[in-house]
Amino acid sequence: MDTRTRDRKSFELMNSDFRNTAEHCIASFEMEHDDGVHQSHVDEMSRPVSLEKAYAIFGLLLGIVPMLSVPARVSLAYEIQDISRNLGFWSIWFLASIATGFFGYLLGGRAARWEKRIASFRLSWYLTLLPVVGLAWGAASGALGGLFLFLIGAIFGASFGGVIGLFAVTPFAVVMRLLSVDEHIESKHLFPLAVGVPMVVAALWLGS
Repeated sequence: MDTRTRDRKSFELMNSDFRNTAEHCIASFEMEHDDGVHQSHVDEMSRPVSLEKAYAIFGLLLGIVPMLSVPARVSLAYEIQDISRNLGFWSIWFLASIATGFFGYLLGGRAARWEKRIASFRLSWYLTLLPVVGLAWGAASGALGGLFLFLIGAIFGASFGGVIGLFAVTPFAVVMRLLSVDEHIESKHLFPLAVGVPMVVAALWLGS
């Protein structure tokens, strides 16, 4: 091998090493830049709430508020003026409502992960599967909370919670996606949404 050929191969090897090093540096810079942008977006929020935490809070309120509207609905339907006659039953119902909210809170993180997974699908599939997520989440929370009212309570809780979740989760999830940045949402945007949707559901139930 002559000197010219050896120098050319050495130059090509050096050029290849330089190109690989440059590509690695560019990739590292882009990754750091993306992380910095992600971090800066979250840092710009005054009180950011993660997606999983937001769903947990929503599950807590969605489990409690509509369930507590049931005694009011029964009282209006049967014109019951004094509910103290069945105070024991309604006390257990109150505990069941709190338990439903508690399990809704615990399962909120799982529901958020389901929503995040289907958010990568096409919009039509996303909107189709959201009610299924709500149905499963609400039915599980209602069944577990309804155990305070024994087997029939668990059956009613699963049915009632499933219907509530079926209709309530979709508007919440869609608005959450529109308002969130980097899987976080401002608390000032979250709490009106997390409170408003259960209140609307309870109002529709009372007015039905």
